[in-house]
Amino acid sequence: MVPQLGSFNPIWVQGMAQDESNNFWFANSQAHDILSVKKSNGTWQSFDFSPIIGSSAVISNLIIDQNNQKWAILPFPTNGLLVFNGSASSTPNSSNTKKLSTLSGSGNLPSSSVFCLKEDLDGEIWIGTDKGIAVFYSPENVFTNQNFDAQQILIEQDGYVQILLETETVLDIAVDPANRKWIATANSGVYLVSADGTSQIYQGKHFGMGKISKEKK
Repeated sequence: MVPQLGSFNPIWVQGMAQDESNNFWFANSQAHDILSVKKSNGTWQSFDFSPIIGSSAVISNLIIDQNNQKWAILPFPTNGLLVFNGSASSTPNSSNTKKLSTLSGSGNLPSSSVFCLKEDLDGEIWIGTDKGIAVFYSPENVFTNQNFDAQQILIEQDGYVQILLETETVLDIAVDPANRKWIATANSGVYLVSADGTSQIYQGKHFGMGKISKEKK
């Protein structure tokens, strides 16, 4: 888009992902239709979620999981996560769209401030918040009547059971070929944990750490 003199209304693309049918999806911030898709035939379609999730001017970190569900972060003003199970030609409705929150039965996020999300090699969805890590172990159940809520990981340290990185702000998560998780935090550097998150393998302290630039092997 080329701005005209005296008028500049940018749309920020905060995420992009390709689905199994070779459609390209885009997360659009500062736009009425916060999700768009360029279909494999070259045509475009945009999606208005406001009747389902309310107004949201910002969306980011778009991923498409093994079930072809689209996940994205709603940083503000609504906060939480958006999950869309529609196709490139669907209309968002209550049966294919959900806003996940801190409420039990509606996501059970440890915090509404979500900074990152990542699908691991087992198809589980890991999210990073300002209260540590949570995992959706059964993301395929989001649109069923079965329990799908996120769970935090319990670890034992010095004889005490505690929640993994409960006091840390998690900014990014990467998954390596062994399904281990590399976790970037705001204040304590990078952690490498086992595939299930219960064992810490490494901590590299580097204050001010942001995104993990590439997946480690």
